[in-house]
Amino acid sequence: MRRPNIAAIRRRLEAATPGVWKTGDRFGTGTLGSHVAVISGGLPPLELDPYRNGRNDAAFIAHAHQDVAVLLAELETALAIIDALADPDPCWYDHGGGCQAHGQGSDERCADARAQEFLLRHPGRR
Repeated sequence: MRRPNIAAIRRRLEAATPGVWKTGDRFGTGTLGSHVAVISGGLPPLELDPYRNGRNDAAFIAHAHQDVAVLLAELETALAIIDALADPDPCWYDHGGGCQAHGQGSDERCADARAQEFLLRHPGRR
C-alpha cells in the first residue's frame, strides 16, 4: 500500500458536495431502484446495480464524506500526539541492537525511531 497524500485527500473532501449524503429505496415521488446513493445539493441520484452488492456500495459512498472527515481529524490528533511525545534525540544502539537512548530492547525496533519515520512521511510537523 502506498503512503497516503493527506493534503490531496483533504482537498478532495473539501471539493466534494457539502452536506449529508444518503442512500435509500425511494426519493421524491418515483421509485428509482433499490440501491441508490444520493448526494445532497439537488443532484440526481446515482443508481447502482442491485445484483452486484449495490446496497452496500451505496452505503459506502454515502458515508464516505463523513467518514473521511472523521478519519482525517483522528489522523491529525494522532500526529499531534506522536509529535509531542517523540524524542528529538537520535537513537543510539548497543552491541546487542537495543536502543540505549530510549530504553528499547533489541527484540523490537525503537518506538521513537518508528515515530520519527512516521512523522517524516507526514510533512508539516517539526
